[in-house]
Parts: sequence; C-alpha cells; structure tokens
Amino acid sequence: KTAGGGHVARCASLSTALRSRGWFTFVTLPRTDDRVFLKKLEELFSQSVDLTDSGAVSAEALSLAMPNGCDLLVIDDYGCDRQFETACKSWAKTIMVIEDQPNRGHDCDILLDQTFGRRADDYKDKVPAAAVVLCGSHYALLRHEFRIARVRSLKSRLDEAHKPKRIFISMGAGDTTDATAVVLE
Repeated sequence: KTAGGGHVARCASLSTALRSRGWFTFVTLPRTDDRVFLKKLEELFSQSVDLTDSGAVSAEALSLAMPNGCDLLVIDDYGCDRQFETACKSWAKTIMVIEDQPNRGHDCDILLDQTFGRRADDYKDKVPAAAVVLCGSHYALLRHEFRIARVRSLKSRLDEAHKPKRIFISMGAGDTTDATAVVLE
C-alpha cells in the first residue's frame, strides 16, 4: 500500500519546520507515492537518504542507511507497527509516530494525532506511559502559509460584512473511501 498525499503533505510541513531549526536529513520510504513532490522536499535538505529501492521498510535498512543513528525518527506509515518501532529504538534517540486512528499500539516517545476532537486518553493503553501524546487539531501539521491565512481570516470575521458564506471541505489528495459523497449528503 502506498502513502497518500496527506501523509506526504503533513510530513513536508513537519520537515520544513524542522529544517528551519537546523535539522537536515530526510528519508524517503518505498511506500511514498508522490515522487515529484518528494524531490522538491528533498531539495530542502543537505543530506537525503532514499530507500525506495530497498524493498520493504525495515529497521535494518534504516540503520544501514544511517549507521550513526538519528536524533529523531518520525514514522507516518500504517505499515510500520510497534515491532518496527521497537527495532528502531537501538539507533533512534527519539521516535515520533504520526497516527490518526487509536486502534493499534506503538512503542514511541512522541505520538501525534491531529484529528479534530482526538484526546490523549484515546491512546492511554496504546503507548508507553512516558510517551508524550499530542492530540487534536491544535497540533495540525500545516504549512506556514495556512497559519498566516487563518490569522487573517479570523481577524476579518470580526467584521459582519466578512462573515463566511461558503465552506471548503477537502478529503486530502485522494478520497479512496468516497467520504466526499457522505459529507455532501
């Protein structure tokens, strides 16, 4: 199964923020679909590790590609499970998992679920007790341009003439479950 555009977009937002703070390596995994977008993202970094030819994602492949380990390993992949995360602990100082459904366990230091209405309690028995759990839309991984636009939009709503008249709803880069039809109904 390949990663959708939403996974790529949220990782791009996080990667851009990390890059602005001096982080420099980006790893492309085999299940990532959007190669053109990722190529642009990789240009932001002074070092890039491409594992697209290595076959299945494995902790061993990552450790061979990065023999000195890493400070932060961000995993945004439904195909990587608790066993994978545990195997990465020997060389990754901190493991962050980006998730959107509290239906499986993780062995991580940080878990991010930016789903609207999600609460840290939803992951109570799914992550180690010491894990930092960041839940809810307050933690949404948005590009800087969207954050700026939101501030402008909120200010303009104070004026009655600028009250919203239309709503834009997006289901991400792909709508494989036809959620758009459900929302429209």
